[in-house]
Amino acid sequence: MSDDAEDLNPTQTTAASGSPDRDAEGADDDGEILATMWTAPALEAYQAKVGHLIDVLTTHAQLVSTRAGRQRELPAYFASADSLQRAVNNFADAEFDWCGSIPVRGSDVDDEDVEDAFEDVEGDASLEGLGVLTVLGRYDYVITDAAALVEEGRRGYLRHWTQETPEDAQQRVQEPSDAVRELLHGAPLAELEGVPGLQLTTWVPQLIQHGGSDDDEVAENPFGIAGQS
Repeated sequence: MSDDAEDLNPTQTTAASGSPDRDAEGADDDGEILATMWTAPALEAYQAKVGHLIDVLTTHAQLVSTRAGRQRELPAYFASADSLQRAVNNFADAEFDWCGSIPVRGSDVDDEDVEDAFEDVEGDASLEGLGVLTVLGRYDYVITDAAALVEEGRRGYLRHWTQETPEDAQQRVQEPSDAVRELLHGAPLAELEGVPGLQLTTWVPQLIQHGGSDDDEVAENPFGIAGQS
């Protein structure tokens, strides 16, 4: 048994991830040991989930083995990864139902958090404890030529991601907000780049495309637009 696994006897069980109806002692809501343990139906269900997991993992591995780092591959990859996570969760629940063991832990990482979260810029440890200056601003731009903006964003994407191809850029940059996001890479506030006494540590872009705001609305609550995202 691996270090990550937990084996339990019929009098001490622990809940598997993703099963909120089981408490920390592995019992049901009434405090009784699960009735499914060591039963033939639970074993049959467990073996079925094992077979399904093997099939899904094999398919996923075949897909990953053919990847070449292109943007067009991502939709199929994310769909396969979702299927694999569901299969793992179902397998873990079935093993718990059969013998009270937890073979794997589920991941708490959200794909959107990984792909669209902020960029952390590695800072100097010697700066810890100093004051942090947070610059808040709102800059509204009228989109005068969406097609031209998207094309410029694709060029910006290729400048920043030098190993990517024009096809990758076309897949990644399809909307004006995509274009601006790529153009901002590396220079979130160009006027402050390299200014003595400042070191960028966190960069959090939030782009919102909307129909516009009147002057009174902006004056009253310039950052209220964030609630519309």
